[in-house]
Amino acid sequence: MTHNKKIRETSKILTDLWLNGKTIETLPDSSLPITKMEAYEIQTYIEKISDFPLFGWKAAATRTRGKKITNIKSPIVGRLIGERQIVNHGSCDLKGNHMCVAEPELAFKISRDFVPQDTPYTIEEVLNGVESLHPAIEIPNTRLENFKKIEASNIIADNALAHEFIIGDPYDDWRNLDLVNLSVIAGTAVLKRTGSGANVMNDPRIALTWVVNELSKYSNTLKSGQLVMTGSYIDPVPVKSGETFEANFDHLGYMSVNFF
Repeated sequence: MTHNKKIRETSKILTDLWLNGKTIETLPDSSLPITKMEAYEIQTYIEKISDFPLFGWKAAATRTRGKKITNIKSPIVGRLIGERQIVNHGSCDLKGNHMCVAEPELAFKISRDFVPQDTPYTIEEVLNGVESLHPAIEIPNTRLENFKKIEASNIIADNALAHEFIIGDPYDDWRNLDLVNLSVIAGTAVLKRTGSGANVMNDPRIALTWVVNELSKYSNTLKSGQLVMTGSYIDPVPVKSGETFEANFDHLGYMSVNFF
């Protein structure tokens, strides 16, 4: 199988599963991405199922615990598709979701294009290209049943477990916040957890810079107006139909989503 045919066929398998809310145990041997570059190429096709410009990007496994839950040894990036956005205090259908967890995160809105370049962007360059900070909730999902055991390249191809997400109101004066110690209390009536920005690669700004450089490394442009979700503050909280997931962020406010 030629490289281009493999990329197309693997992407079709995953996007069909995405659209139909189904899973398979694993990708066929002929479709398994061998390298991260192949995996990110497969992921690009997920944009083709959207009627909107790419909404943004998400980082996965930016917490040490997140790496232990899966077989991922380092963070990875996925795409946020506009149709999957849910309004704050809105509702989310868990039918077809095979993970059934929710996570509180921080998201940065980008104010300039970060095009691929040979040298890494510095944290100062990245922060100068941020318009606003937002509280966020991610509701991830997978198309691969054995996602806890497979290689990171397969999870990248599976869009880094991206699915539904919620973006809260902007907080414009975020540069004066201590993002390392900014905390959140999040969960359901059954289980609540507390976390801080220190859980996200020690500092969400470091996680954001990592995303920018990961995209650059694999020839992707982070565009002005897009948002970047930087990873969960806490271990994923199990959710089920009939429950409400709430997240109270210091300074940034209250978010929630109702599941059915």
